[in-house]
Amino acid sequence: MGQSTSQLALKHKQTADLFAFKGHYQMALQNYQDALQLYLKTAKSDTSQVADFLIQIGSTYLKLSQYEEALKCFEKSLEIYIKIFGELDSHLIMAFDKIGWTYQKMTQFDRALEFYNKSLSLRIKKWGENHSSLSNLYNRIASTYEGMGNFSGAFEHYHKSLSLIAQQFGEKSLHMAQIFENIASLYEKEEKYNDAISYYTKSMSLFKGNFGEFCPEVATCYAHIAIVYLLKEDLTTAMEYHNKSLDLLKSVFGENHVDVATVLTNIAETLEKKGILDQALEKYIKAVEILSQTVGEKRQITAQIYYKISSIFVKLENYEKALVYFKKHLLIKTELYGENHSEVALAYFELGNLFQSLNMEVEAKLSWERSYKIKSRTLDKEFKSQSVISISSGRAQSLTCSI
Repeated sequence: MGQSTSQLALKHKQTADLFAFKGHYQMALQNYQDALQLYLKTAKSDTSQVADFLIQIGSTYLKLSQYEEALKCFEKSLEIYIKIFGELDSHLIMAFDKIGWTYQKMTQFDRALEFYNKSLSLRIKKWGENHSSLSNLYNRIASTYEGMGNFSGAFEHYHKSLSLIAQQFGEKSLHMAQIFENIASLYEKEEKYNDAISYYTKSMSLFKGNFGEFCPEVATCYAHIAIVYLLKEDLTTAMEYHNKSLDLLKSVFGENHVDVATVLTNIAETLEKKGILDQALEKYIKAVEILSQTVGEKRQITAQIYYKISSIFVKLENYEKALVYFKKHLLIKTELYGENHSEVALAYFELGNLFQSLNMEVEAKLSWERSYKIKSRTLDKEFKSQSVISISSGRAQSLTCSI
């Protein structure tokens, strides 16, 4: 007997959940969308189940950094929830939170705070000012203030979150771990590195106490501590913690996971600082392979890694290989930002320099001219007056090195 449409929808959803857990978000997205289409064959389009599917699909778009698509899903789910339950139902809270988080990822912090405050107001109306769910929301609000550079506002809301957690669950609660990490991040930005390490260690101790040594959260703490030591220019200790993080992540997720790629990139940066360029290249290339398999190649982090690979080949005076990887960097930048963007203009300027290193003067001039044309279309008059590129001499000379 064949499977019913609802059974097939459930199978696709379960497959999507598994892909999402493994960090294979493109495959997860496809299966969530297939599950929704199957569900809609036997159900109306404005049910709470459809809204729930849209939340999952939007969340997957978030993982893929496709924020506009994520917003469409979350806003549609919010519309459905309001239609079914009214404007004071708790179903709206998840949609408010997701929309706020999406705007935060888009660095539209005022809009993020708008939706977080809607969530906060509804939570207080439904459950009161001391409800445990408020702690996570205060954490989100704090991180939004942090993104705005308002550190005092961030500390205030992080401590509100800690206070609620301690009140509800005690001071050794696992819920405090994430807040400790966020406070550590603030100290890191203020260059108070010892304080940052202290709070990351507090977080790690809570994770170890609850889950033992072998959990991904402990690996994340190792990675954070490694980065702080890197900022302190203690490269040996940084490598020690990077390797702890990498080994742990591989044991939990296997070799091909986006978090493994992130740690490999961090290890490569540390090796590059130590001057061990061949090993750095190996780690960068492996990271790109994993990212391409899991989240797709068209991502900012992938473009950055291609740039780093190219820069290492420049250091090695292997300009042919540098050119190959720089073109990959430029292609992704153009796909992400469009042709008329300052990032793309800068990339064409640097491409011209690479062509010149290869004595390809015609290609160099064309790249510099293209860079200038893009900047002329995108930069205001004041900035253009500070940036001059001379093509006629056969070599680009810029008064501003970055855009």
